[in-house]
Amino acid sequence: MRMKTLPKQIATAIVISSAAHNLWASTLEEVVVTAQKRSQSVQDIGITMSAFNGDTLKELGVQSSQDIAAYTPNVRIINQFPTSVPTFTIRGVGLNDFNSNNNSAVGVYVDGVYQTSPAMLGFQLFDTERVEVLKGPQGTLYGKNTTAGAINFIAKRPSQETEGNVSVTYGRFNAGRIEAAVGGGITETVAVRAAISHDFSDGNVKNRVTGNDLHDVDKLAGRFLINWQPSQDVDVLLNLHAGKDRSGGPVYYHRGLQDPNDVSQECAPVQAGKYDPSQCVDVYGYSDTDGDLHKVDIDHEPKQKDDFYGMALSVNWDLGWATVDSITAYENYDRFMSEDADASPNALVHDQFDDEITQFSQELRLTSNSEEDFTWITGLYYGKDEVNTVQDDNCTTEFGPPCAFAYYRLDLEQTSEVMAAFLHTEWQFKDNLKLTAGTRYSYEEKKDFHSSTAFSLTEADFYAGNLFIPAYENTDDNVTFSNVSWRLGLDWNVNEDTLAYASVSTGFKSGGFPGGWAFSGPQQLEPFDDEQILAYEVGVKSTLLEQTLRLNAAAFYYDYDDLQVFGVVEVAGLPPVQTLTNSGNAKIKGFEADVNWLVSDGWEIIGGIGVLSTELQDYQGFGGTDASGNNLANAPELTLNATIKRTWHLDSGKIAANVSANYQDKVYFDVFNDELLSEDSYTLYNARIAYSSSEHNYTVGLWGKNITDEEYTGMGFHFRGFPGNSFLNAGMQRTYGVSFDYNF
Repeated sequence: MRMKTLPKQIATAIVISSAAHNLWASTLEEVVVTAQKRSQSVQDIGITMSAFNGDTLKELGVQSSQDIAAYTPNVRIINQFPTSVPTFTIRGVGLNDFNSNNNSAVGVYVDGVYQTSPAMLGFQLFDTERVEVLKGPQGTLYGKNTTAGAINFIAKRPSQETEGNVSVTYGRFNAGRIEAAVGGGITETVAVRAAISHDFSDGNVKNRVTGNDLHDVDKLAGRFLINWQPSQDVDVLLNLHAGKDRSGGPVYYHRGLQDPNDVSQECAPVQAGKYDPSQCVDVYGYSDTDGDLHKVDIDHEPKQKDDFYGMALSVNWDLGWATVDSITAYENYDRFMSEDADASPNALVHDQFDDEITQFSQELRLTSNSEEDFTWITGLYYGKDEVNTVQDDNCTTEFGPPCAFAYYRLDLEQTSEVMAAFLHTEWQFKDNLKLTAGTRYSYEEKKDFHSSTAFSLTEADFYAGNLFIPAYENTDDNVTFSNVSWRLGLDWNVNEDTLAYASVSTGFKSGGFPGGWAFSGPQQLEPFDDEQILAYEVGVKSTLLEQTLRLNAAAFYYDYDDLQVFGVVEVAGLPPVQTLTNSGNAKIKGFEADVNWLVSDGWEIIGGIGVLSTELQDYQGFGGTDASGNNLANAPELTLNATIKRTWHLDSGKIAANVSANYQDKVYFDVFNDELLSEDSYTLYNARIAYSSSEHNYTVGLWGKNITDEEYTGMGFHFRGFPGNSFLNAGMQRTYGVSFDYNF
């Protein structure tokens, strides 16, 4: 693996703060998690994970699921569309498919409920108790089997004490959040908690065609929890939640790929793997030449309209010798999104996505209450989801082929079912040695799949809903997958403050059907197979210097077979073709470490490093494309994060300040490692300073994100041939503002 030099700014900050080392005034707080479905200190669990409590999330300005990645080594979370559909990648394992009928390689759980579709993963974080990030295959314990890891988002529970808070944030682009929560006991056995959050913004992208601000934000979400404890042995929690999104839709940065003298050919810089806006245009001769990622020329201003609601009923029943846990959940998610896919002032390609997603899940667990040397968890999981998708594509016929028709329509239906049984055991066979063993049987079925791509000759035919000319339909409508996964681990308590661990485990992600357009024939709709991982890992967790320094590190090696690869490729005479196929295999190896150090009274350092080496082997893709030997998508070789905190205690309260830096190495957006679909290394800096009263009833603060105004892109795709451009998702520019929190 190639190790790079730390960015000078991060290294300097660490050296300066380390020089302040003095006498330790306090010790680190114990971090308690429920990653293994029982309350445990994170330092006592022989798995690699990161955990953030609600106060830390607020200090770091974390407001959405994708914000977590900046503070977690070897984790990358980036939106497929600039405003939605995040892709989760852990240690190079992920899937950058934006279609709603697929599943993430990372298991994303909200209050214990697995979220089935990528379209559902861009949720707001509010009134949050804790976030837990588990790395490596999750194949033996709970929920759905995944190859990359799991992220658990856990809301604050009701309590008998009446309490609440109001939080207001406001900043650049008239952007902000209003968040409120209140709860308490209403009887001796019933407590409730209600929370609501509203995100808003005028938008951070300027459309030079209309003068309007785009990427505006208007999101509203709410949650109501009812906690009933009829006895000391029974605890029932009902979670009701709903929300809507009326934000502006995705806006892309345009890069022309064609030769201005012959738009049927790619320009010379692109052929050389470079980009020059003065020498490259799209098929209509347009090029965005000013280089400003946040100014565009588009004729169609996109919109977003999402509505969702759901419920989860959790029952915990202590039988004495064991505890029964049941989670019954239902989710409904409706999404409408339009976009200007050609990202130009010409009416070339306009798309819209209309999805309806429903899911039901039931999990039952039985956990031993024994305090002896042997403990176990066993359980059953069932999940069912239905996806209905309509995608419409307005493709101009003025240019001629491949847009021989005015409109295209994709109709897709799919039902998925998953059933699993699992067993997880821990045996303390010596005072300082513990053996962990687990297994899981999974059965998954993708059925009733139907996908068809049809053409319409005229706009009138399209809106009338008739004279569609059928194109290609799938021939298979049902596929099944089964798998037995397992984990073996050994924990060694070297002493009271140091845990060493080693494990070998397997993970499984089922196959399915591609969810994209079928322009090239029914073979595009053939099912893809499941993928598997065999993972080896060793690590150490230690608490040193009289409980003031926490240092955790791990090294890992993955043998990754039949991984599912999504890409957009060019096929002569056709619009860009989406492909989802299995490659041969890949090798992944890496290292990561986290540190939390109370340097002295009022000084604290939090940091992490991730080093990653990935190689795709023996991959022959659709149309003869070859990516053998390439890096995996969304897998930077080096990630770093460092946060320095300083606290001043006053008679009237305290002042707390923090500065954080997050570095990411060069990353490729797809497995073809196209230099035009990549982003060079960059560092983002955030800062916050806040005053809190001595009674802790209010806090007022100033904050800034990306304070050096770094320009970067996070994702992109080629539309080669037609309309002859790339479209890229630009990262957020510098923002700043004020915040106010009131607790009662």
